[in-house]
Amino acid sequence: MQTNRAIADCLTNNSSTPRRKCRRAGKIQAIGLSNVTEKEIRQALEVAPIDAVQVQYSLVDREVAEPLFDVITENKITLVTWGSLAQGLLTGKYDANDATARFEKSDRRSMYGNFVGKKFSANMQTVQKLKQISAEIGKTPSQIAMRWLLDTEPVGCVLFGAKRPAQVEDNLGADGWGLDKADYRNLSDIV
Repeated sequence: MQTNRAIADCLTNNSSTPRRKCRRAGKIQAIGLSNVTEKEIRQALEVAPIDAVQVQYSLVDREVAEPLFDVITENKITLVTWGSLAQGLLTGKYDANDATARFEKSDRRSMYGNFVGKKFSANMQTVQKLKQISAEIGKTPSQIAMRWLLDTEPVGCVLFGAKRPAQVEDNLGADGWGLDKADYRNLSDIV
């Protein structure tokens, strides 16, 4: 990928001295990487300490982030998630039989694998589990999906998108509480 090549070029051993000097001088407060592999994180760590790594991670998108957990934990790196609500899928607003889950070709979700075919059907089972827990504990599916992330080590920050102030308020309800172990495990066990 073009982005990963730029990261590798930027963090080669030849360029580490200026970064270290800038960091010591307080001109660089933190170094973060986005959408990288474990190998790229380890290469970057040879040059300078890494403070944060941002990758896609949600209840339905785990394959990129989870292989990074060891290197992130070993090096005390903060994991920042994007796509935390899977482009709205985990909010509970879509139903497997609902036409609103089908998008115009101009809407990027029409090409997003989570909204298509067997993956969409499987994801609806996850949403059903969120709705079930929601009814039991009085939290919204969005709050539960983000709380699951926040309760997962080494996640340190969960990013979310919102179109309306009410969505921001709802999403902030993921803070200040934790899932009980059984609910956390039930969500974790969904494949």
